[in-house]
Amino acid sequence: MATKKQKKFVRGVFKNVGRGEKKSLGKIARESGYSEGSSEQPGRIIRAKGTRDLANKLGITEQFLLTCLKEDIKAKKGDRGRELDMGFKIHGSYAPEKHEIEPGELPIKVIIEKGDPTKGTRKKS
Repeated sequence: MATKKQKKFVRGVFKNVGRGEKKSLGKIARESGYSEGSSEQPGRIIRAKGTRDLANKLGITEQFLLTCLKEDIKAKKGDRGRELDMGFKIHGSYAPEKHEIEPGELPIKVIIEKGDPTKGTRKKS
């Protein structure tokens, strides 16, 4: 079941698309009551079970979206890069993104135990 924030988010997305507005999903998320951190990653909100269930209930199923995408690609002449990119993302055709990490960027927790860690492990001859 969708939460109040998820419901408000889905309504906001529909209003945005219906009115031809250009609000980002992050802005819609903030307006729906999500924190700044959650708003920076709206994909998590979209992939949440409650959001998907609500979209399916409203008829915005995965099959519906794929059909719309397919029709849009066929109907549009010229550069269809955006639509094709979306199709590849939906299909999962891209390799996972790789991120380079600079030395010192990873938080590593070091645990130092008191005492001699080798004590009791040496064999007596």
